[in-house]
Amino acid sequence: LHYFLEYYHTDIEKYFPGFDFCIEEEFLVALVLSDMETVGLIIAEIKNADTLRICVDYMVPKYCRSQLAKTFYNCELRCISFLGYQYLYIEPQSNAHNNYLEKIGFRLVDGKYVNQHLVQ
Repeated sequence: LHYFLEYYHTDIEKYFPGFDFCIEEEFLVALVLSDMETVGLIIAEIKNADTLRICVDYMVPKYCRSQLAKTFYNCELRCISFLGYQYLYIEPQSNAHNNYLEKIGFRLVDGKYVNQHLVQ
Protein backbone atom coordinates (compact mmCIF):
# COMPACT_ATOMS: atom_id res chain seq x y z
CA LEU A 1 0.00 0.00 0.00
CA HIS A 2 2.69 2.49 0.96
CA TYR A 3 4.74 1.64 -2.12
CA PHE A 4 1.68 2.13 -4.34
CA LEU A 5 0.86 5.49 -2.69
CA GLU A 6 4.46 6.63 -3.04
CA TYR A 7 4.75 5.53 -6.67
CA TYR A 8 1.51 7.26 -7.75
CA HIS A 9 1.74 10.15 -5.25
CA THR A 10 1.85 12.94 -7.84
CA ASP A 11 -1.05 11.55 -9.86
CA ILE A 12 -3.19 10.83 -6.78
CA GLU A 13 -2.51 14.32 -5.48
CA LYS A 14 -3.79 15.77 -8.77
CA TYR A 15 -7.21 14.21 -8.23
CA PHE A 16 -7.32 14.26 -4.41
CA PRO A 17 -5.43 17.39 -3.33
CA GLY A 18 -6.81 17.25 0.22
CA PHE A 19 -5.58 13.73 0.94
CA ASP A 20 -2.60 13.75 3.34
CA PHE A 21 -1.35 10.19 2.56
CA CYS A 22 -1.58 9.16 6.23
CA ILE A 23 -3.54 5.94 6.67
CA GLU A 24 -5.15 5.85 10.11
CA GLU A 25 -6.74 2.95 11.99
CA GLU A 26 -10.22 4.22 11.23
CA PHE A 27 -9.69 3.75 7.49
CA LEU A 28 -10.71 0.83 5.31
CA VAL A 29 -8.49 0.14 2.31
CA ALA A 30 -9.38 -1.98 -0.70
CA LEU A 31 -6.95 -2.68 -3.51
CA VAL A 32 -8.20 -3.26 -7.04
CA LEU A 33 -6.34 -6.07 -8.82
CA SER A 34 -6.30 -7.16 -12.44
CA ASP A 35 -4.34 -10.32 -13.22
CA MET A 36 -2.66 -9.95 -9.80
CA GLU A 37 -1.45 -6.43 -10.66
CA THR A 38 -2.56 -3.60 -8.36
CA VAL A 39 -4.41 -1.19 -10.63
CA GLY A 40 -6.28 0.93 -8.14
CA LEU A 41 -7.40 1.50 -4.60
CA ILE A 42 -10.15 2.91 -2.48
CA ILE A 43 -9.42 4.41 0.91
CA ALA A 44 -12.47 5.12 3.06
CA GLU A 45 -12.67 6.70 6.48
CA ILE A 46 -15.06 5.14 8.97
CA LYS A 47 -17.14 8.10 10.13
CA ASN A 48 -19.51 6.13 12.38
CA ALA A 49 -21.20 2.73 12.57
CA ASP A 50 -23.29 3.48 9.46
CA THR A 51 -21.12 5.76 7.33
CA LEU A 52 -17.97 5.60 5.20
CA ARG A 53 -16.38 8.64 3.56
CA ILE A 54 -14.29 7.85 0.52
CA CYS A 55 -10.97 9.70 0.75
CA VAL A 56 -9.35 8.26 -2.37
CA ASP A 57 -10.88 6.41 -5.30
CA TYR A 58 -7.96 5.96 -7.69
CA MET A 59 -7.21 3.86 -10.73
CA VAL A 60 -3.76 3.92 -12.35
CA PRO A 61 -3.66 5.80 -15.67
CA LYS A 62 -3.56 2.60 -17.74
CA TYR A 63 -6.94 1.51 -16.27
CA CYS A 64 -8.66 4.81 -15.46
CA ARG A 65 -11.10 4.52 -18.37
CA SER A 66 -11.86 0.82 -17.89
CA GLN A 67 -14.95 -0.82 -16.43
CA LEU A 68 -12.93 -2.11 -13.47
CA ALA A 69 -13.94 0.79 -11.21
CA LYS A 70 -17.66 0.34 -11.78
CA THR A 71 -17.40 -3.42 -11.36
CA PHE A 72 -15.34 -2.94 -8.22
CA TYR A 73 -17.87 -0.53 -6.71
CA ASN A 74 -20.72 -2.95 -7.39
CA CYS A 75 -18.85 -5.73 -5.57
CA GLU A 76 -17.72 -3.37 -2.84
CA LEU A 77 -21.29 -2.22 -2.17
CA ARG A 78 -22.25 -5.78 -1.27
CA CYS A 79 -19.29 -5.94 1.15
CA ILE A 80 -20.11 -2.55 2.64
CA SER A 81 -23.70 -3.62 3.20
CA PHE A 82 -22.51 -6.90 4.72
CA LEU A 83 -20.30 -4.97 7.16
CA GLY A 84 -23.33 -2.91 8.23
CA TYR A 85 -22.53 0.41 6.56
CA GLN A 86 -25.52 2.09 4.96
CA TYR A 87 -24.11 5.38 3.73
CA LEU A 88 -21.14 5.86 1.41
CA TYR A 89 -20.12 9.30 0.22
CA ILE A 90 -17.30 11.35 -1.28
CA GLU A 91 -16.90 15.11 -1.45
CA PRO A 92 -16.66 16.68 -4.92
CA GLN A 93 -13.05 16.69 -6.14
CA SER A 94 -12.73 17.97 -9.71
CA ASN A 95 -15.02 18.19 -12.73
CA ALA A 96 -13.41 15.12 -14.31
CA HIS A 97 -13.72 13.07 -11.12
CA ASN A 98 -17.28 14.29 -10.48
CA ASN A 99 -18.30 13.21 -14.00
CA TYR A 100 -16.68 9.83 -13.37
CA LEU A 101 -18.63 9.43 -10.10
CA GLU A 102 -21.90 10.17 -11.87
CA LYS A 103 -21.08 7.61 -14.58
CA ILE A 104 -20.58 4.83 -12.02
CA GLY A 105 -23.79 5.53 -10.10
CA PHE A 106 -23.16 8.35 -7.62
CA ARG A 107 -25.32 11.45 -7.42
CA LEU A 108 -24.89 14.81 -5.76
CA VAL A 109 -26.98 15.12 -2.58
CA ASP A 110 -26.48 17.98 -0.12
CA GLY A 111 -22.98 18.77 -1.45
CA LYS A 112 -21.72 15.17 -1.34
CA TYR A 113 -21.67 12.42 -3.93
CA VAL A 114 -23.53 9.39 -2.58
CA ASN A 115 -24.02 6.02 -4.15
CA GLN A 116 -27.59 5.65 -5.36
CA HIS A 117 -27.78 2.05 -4.16
CA LEU A 118 -27.19 3.11 -0.57
CA VAL A 119 -29.42 6.21 -0.49
CA GLN A 120 -32.63 5.50 1.37
